[in-house]
Amino acid sequence: MSAARRVEGILDEIRAIAPAWRRALDHAALRRLRELTAELAATYPAGDARYRHVVAAAGRDVDVPHRRVRDLVGGRTVLVIGSEGRIGGALVAGLAGLGPGRLLTAGLSPDASVDGAEHRALDVRDRERVSRLIADVRPDIVFHLAARPVTGTAEHDTHDSVCTDVLGTRHVVDACAAARVGILVVASTEESLLLYAHDARSASKRAIELIVADAAARGRVNAVIARLAHVADDSPLLCRFRRSCREGTVLWLPAPTRRFHLQSAREAAQLLLVAATGVRTGAAAVHAVRDLALPATSLDLAVGVMREEGVTAMRIADDVTGRPPQHCPDLTGQAGLNGISPLFNAFEASGAERSISPDVDVVACRFRLPAAAVRQLDHLDGLCLGPREHDMADAFDRFARTLLEAGLAQTPRSVVRRVAHLSEPHRKHMTATDLMVNDRVRWWAAR
Repeated sequence: MSAARRVEGILDEIRAIAPAWRRALDHAALRRLRELTAELAATYPAGDARYRHVVAAAGRDVDVPHRRVRDLVGGRTVLVIGSEGRIGGALVAGLAGLGPGRLLTAGLSPDASVDGAEHRALDVRDRERVSRLIADVRPDIVFHLAARPVTGTAEHDTHDSVCTDVLGTRHVVDACAAARVGILVVASTEESLLLYAHDARSASKRAIELIVADAAARGRVNAVIARLAHVADDSPLLCRFRRSCREGTVLWLPAPTRRFHLQSAREAAQLLLVAATGVRTGAAAVHAVRDLALPATSLDLAVGVMREEGVTAMRIADDVTGRPPQHCPDLTGQAGLNGISPLFNAFEASGAERSISPDVDVVACRFRLPAAAVRQLDHLDGLCLGPREHDMADAFDRFARTLLEAGLAQTPRSVVRRVAHLSEPHRKHMTATDLMVNDRVRWWAAR
């Protein structure tokens, strides 16, 4: 039996012993999980090499045109929303050295001050407080990084993902438009590559970008997007894995086969600065680093950590609905085009251009929310006032499907037809969700 096949067998046995929906495990089950995890760590063929790529990614940088960025930031009022994380800290440190007239941070912590910056407590779910803060500060540039933390279980918590990520972004966009902010820079992630996703976290990232693009298309605010990869240095996922190994507690492994790219927090902050210089009229310019570390999986990270810290029992946090991970390279990849960022999907790749940084590519996102999507957003805003998770999940899925149809309708027909043609041979390997998306691509291509 090949090592890869044995790894699949071990993962299947772990799922059988401890399905994600089962809370308590007896001592015999835990002992067997430790045995299987130890065998996995010894058997997994790619663990060391990919984990070394993760560690190496923590030292990466982006070439930033410092004179251009200094001219943009120098003497101006700059507000960073969501500054508490690794990326936020690196961004604030970088901004402080560019000579802003006034530098402010805002986030959930009541006291997260950084040298040279004023701090304000802010929950982006509170529309009135967001509006009041931006109206009072009157910033020239706003960096919006606030998002629900990556814990490995966000896909099961639609309420927080929608209220914090999607509607929080809408609140910031509306407040910036009302206050006539000069530039709004919004952080997104590679999860936005999916045109539609059945999990809330991925779907929320797509929604964020389209809300920002709509505001830019309508001339409400000069907005740009920085599409980030997973942060390699001291990421929440790595920290959680290390803590589980050191404490001997169960290590929960999210979506073991889903691949993601990696970059350093400093690299992500530098990308945000580059993006700030890339405002375009009538579109939101999406920026992404071109040369990223090889994609990894949570299993790569877990095995690498266990080989360093020691083995502990592992469980798999699969989607409790039983749906397989959604991933279709022929819809989310570059559609056969080389030499551009892997964080652009098949619909964007042909429009990729070089930015002012030699390390960053950019794509103009031109999109307008249809009236139905605006009404659905208003409905979601009302649902955020209550705890009804089921109602929120259904409403958000309808909104995500509306965005899927609107996105395909507004994409040039030649691009849709090309993607439909390239993806056709791979339909037999698609998940049910990807097949549904591909069916809609084919429908629009035939029009």
